[in-house]
Amino acid sequence: MFPGFNPIVMLSEASSLATMAYLIGDTLRAEYDVDPIPLYEELGIDPDGPASSGERISNKVLNALWDKAAEVSNDPALGIKVGNAMRPANYFVIAHAWFASSTLVDAIERLIRYEAIIDSGITDIGFRKIGDQYEVSEAYPNPADYPGKLSVDVSIVSIIMLCEAALHEPMRPTKLELMVPKDSPTDIYEGLINGPIVVGCERNALYFSADDLEKPLPGSIPDVVEATSRIAERYIASQDESKVAHQVRELLVQMLPSGSVAQDGVAGCLYRSASTLQRQLSAEGTSYRDILESTRRDLAEAYLQDENHSHSQIAFLLGFSDQSNFARAFKRWTGVSPGQYQKAG
Repeated sequence: MFPGFNPIVMLSEASSLATMAYLIGDTLRAEYDVDPIPLYEELGIDPDGPASSGERISNKVLNALWDKAAEVSNDPALGIKVGNAMRPANYFVIAHAWFASSTLVDAIERLIRYEAIIDSGITDIGFRKIGDQYEVSEAYPNPADYPGKLSVDVSIVSIIMLCEAALHEPMRPTKLELMVPKDSPTDIYEGLINGPIVVGCERNALYFSADDLEKPLPGSIPDVVEATSRIAERYIASQDESKVAHQVRELLVQMLPSGSVAQDGVAGCLYRSASTLQRQLSAEGTSYRDILESTRRDLAEAYLQDENHSHSQIAFLLGFSDQSNFARAFKRWTGVSPGQYQKAG
């Protein structure tokens, strides 16, 4: 595999998309003239950036970076500024599903469903309609899973940004509730919330006008929602290290460039017979062929989005004998050629 590209990084502990760590660093550099590299090196974060859009970072490390960033910036609005730097691409596959949703109600429900992609910490997320408003709330049964006020601020700004981008018009929440001390200042949220800001709460919550959230979205594409949902579900499933399917997938990522990915060989690497491996995969609702196909497809899409490899290199990385075989397989998976997929992205 080419250096610097590791499309599947698995962590057994709570983790988040690694892009957040680099957004914090970019904000420190742009807003406060602080070089984040020493902080990265101290915490063991690769200063060269994430190897792929789906790379993950331990929440313990990310929270430590937030603490250090808060110290060097000495700015209570740091989270707001990092949120302003967020772009849809920072949400991995979730952004594609968000913009293709039928309404913002649909988009938010999907965001909650796949929230573990952004942060796998255990939280209690609620979404309900109350009269002419919708309430999106988040509480933390385990206080250790609370990401901190700065991270919450990023989420607030990001959700507003995503809503406005999907609607193609300005939109503001009608109320904000925060689980911060009652004497906490609220001036940093001015301009973000079109209504009261309540502190000293037992959870965080945003309220939106039902009219805003129920408007049909101009970019709604059901086929894209379906395709991106499949990718999101496979990504979440790939983080479960207890599954045999995960072990097979991880091995395939390493073995595909060699072109030798016969089921017998993979089974041997896992100290199983081919029949035992197939039986275990069947119990998990899948098969070796399905995993091979989905792994190749996911990697192909990741490499094409990465844009650092030629199509012939991608064919080699996926274990195809030549570029034409890769192109035929990709069109079978997606209905478009690799070149058309890149142009559409």
